[in-house]
Amino acid sequence: MGGNLYPNSVRIYQEDYVEVFDSLKPLLKDIAVNYHFLLAYKNKPSMGDIDILIRSRENVNIKEILKSHYDLQTSKNGNTVSFPYYYSGKDEPYQVDLMIYNENYGTALNFYRHGDLGNIIGRIANRLNCKFGFEGLFYKYRNGQYKRDILLSKDIVEILGFLGWKQIDIDDFIKGFDTELDIFSFVLQNGFFHKSYFTYENLNHENRTRNKKRKMYGDFLEYVESLDDDYVNSKDALLGDVEFYYPYVHSNFPRVNHEINKIETELELKWIASSKFNGNVVKEITGFDGKELGKFIQKFKTVYDEHYILNADKDEIKRNIKGFYANYN
Repeated sequence: MGGNLYPNSVRIYQEDYVEVFDSLKPLLKDIAVNYHFLLAYKNKPSMGDIDILIRSRENVNIKEILKSHYDLQTSKNGNTVSFPYYYSGKDEPYQVDLMIYNENYGTALNFYRHGDLGNIIGRIANRLNCKFGFEGLFYKYRNGQYKRDILLSKDIVEILGFLGWKQIDIDDFIKGFDTELDIFSFVLQNGFFHKSYFTYENLNHENRTRNKKRKMYGDFLEYVESLDDDYVNSKDALLGDVEFYYPYVHSNFPRVNHEINKIETELELKWIASSKFNGNVVKEITGFDGKELGKFIQKFKTVYDEHYILNADKDEIKRNIKGFYANYN
């Protein structure tokens, strides 16, 4: 997950997993309340690096502890701390990536625990205008350029059931998979499955670029392409416009309608306020532009807040802009 940071690092092979993982546990107990070695499936023959999801101890400086207690030089990228791990005096290290998720440890574990399965599940969620990620399942509200993701659930059983899996398959997800093929078979059990969701040409640029680098995702595409369409494509496939499936989302998560109404009321109030007080109105009165205009607007709002702007008429606001400008320095 942290990228190939150490050119001399080596792969770790299945026969070494238990011994090397056990050797890291004292270190992990020093810095983490919870941790999980991210092994996509039990019989994975090797890994390029050792990914460990952690919830760190409160007020712990991980980099400092790794340096002072274990003499480890670390690199940090976002919420991931990496270091080269020379196990048992070996000349070449393993790369260890500590993925720190203090606020969303449980949901992040469900998203990352089976390799690229989280991304694959996300493609099915996308067909319902939803987003599945390390924070849980969200409905994607879009209104022109305005975007807001509305939390639907953090419960993996509820999420997978909504997305089209039966309880027997969800149990397999929680228990874990023995092979990569078991993961692919799990995906094919989805009641909405259609292989078109996953093809590179149907992904946006960001997802296409990322997923082309992910070996499991590429292996999955090859696997479904090798199967007969009638076998893999569900009669309930989600091939319509994503908005068509909103009633299904609402029937499972009724409060989403309340959240959308709140957002739309908020947007309407912002539009009303903007129609009476905006950069063009202020510029016309003051002649300010650029940074100076922004600075004036910011100071004006410390005196005349959004509640005032919503309730005052345009002429009154203009008079107060003029008065504020007259005393502005």
